[in-house]
Amino acid sequence: MEKLIAILAVVVCLAGCDRAATKTRNILMAKLESPVETIDLADIGPPNWERLCVLSPYSTNENASSTLGFDWDVEGKTGIESRDDVYVLVFVDQGNVLSHVEIPRQERELINSSISCLERADSIIVWSADDGWSVLPAAPRAGLVKIFLQAILTNLLNPKAALFFLAFIPQFIDPAAGPMALQTLRLGVIVAAASSLWLALIAAMVATAGQNLRRHPRVVALQRWITGSLFVGLGLRLAIADSSD
Repeated sequence: MEKLIAILAVVVCLAGCDRAATKTRNILMAKLESPVETIDLADIGPPNWERLCVLSPYSTNENASSTLGFDWDVEGKTGIESRDDVYVLVFVDQGNVLSHVEIPRQERELINSSISCLERADSIIVWSADDGWSVLPAAPRAGLVKIFLQAILTNLLNPKAALFFLAFIPQFIDPAAGPMALQTLRLGVIVAAASSLWLALIAAMVATAGQNLRRHPRVVALQRWITGSLFVGLGLRLAIADSSD
């Protein structure tokens, strides 16, 4: 009886995996066959993949290991080592294959673009008649010095910060306790140190949350839907309140 249950469980699992792979293949084929020139691959496949690798026709287990960075039996699972009519998309998370999809070769095929593996955060591809599909270049990141100077300029030009310190700091200065300039400087350093620690903690939390959200696009979509609904609701409430007045 236990063996029968185990066999049924495996059959159900395989059927579910086949349906998921078929759905992924249909979605991607529809995008490739459409006239769109930009495809965000993060929208397809399992919800938590971190890398997407493309295996070309005639790929062997050795080729797959070289591309993926770990051993995977592509020959046993796809037979692609003796085929030239398909290539295989492999969805990977932390050294494990979550799913794989066989995609027929066609006029606008991915394999023309020298795409090997893509990180989920940089998985937007664009089409051009000359180069085929290629990865959309990531936006250049500003250097730390530029970001620091930009933050200083923002604070210097922020009148609220200046007014706050002009109203807040003098309350803690005692003329009898020594030079007022030194006291002001000391209080300013304390406030700056406390603010830096607090903002560093927030930055670390946001960075961690951002990495987790990028691996779960459905959660991101849900969060955007909830946030948008709240803003729409607040706008409607304000409009109704104004009209009733």
